[in-house]
Amino acid sequence: MEGAMDAIYKICEDIPEELDVDVPGLSERPINILIPRLLQLFQSPHAALRKLSLDSLNQFIVVMPTALFMSMDQYLQGLFALAHDSSADVRKLVCAAFVQLIEVRPSFLEPHLRNVIEYILQANKDPDDEVALEACEFW
Repeated sequence: MEGAMDAIYKICEDIPEELDVDVPGLSERPINILIPRLLQLFQSPHAALRKLSLDSLNQFIVVMPTALFMSMDQYLQGLFALAHDSSADVRKLVCAAFVQLIEVRPSFLEPHLRNVIEYILQANKDPDDEVALEACEFW
């Protein structure tokens, strides 16, 4: 499963916009199928799958397809749930997501800004240097 998720991550990284197109023979755009499944993996017991699913979803923040826009509440809930993940890689990606969102779509974070700022301040003191460094990007 980790290998498959790594392949999906690479596709999301390389061609995120091509997943948001109509494909002959499919009833839905690939992204409409992919995003709910990636969000489900936020609850995986395997840190590698949580990391790859979050990293895959983060690739869509800048292009903001309708499927992610419509799932933004669930995505934000997932970010807050992963904010205190045992994996430093996951926490680093949570910080990266907040950084991208505040740059590209700050309106999504406005209702949660207090919690986001409190989290980023806490992440600045994370024992893992990479998490702390990524949190610094927020400012």
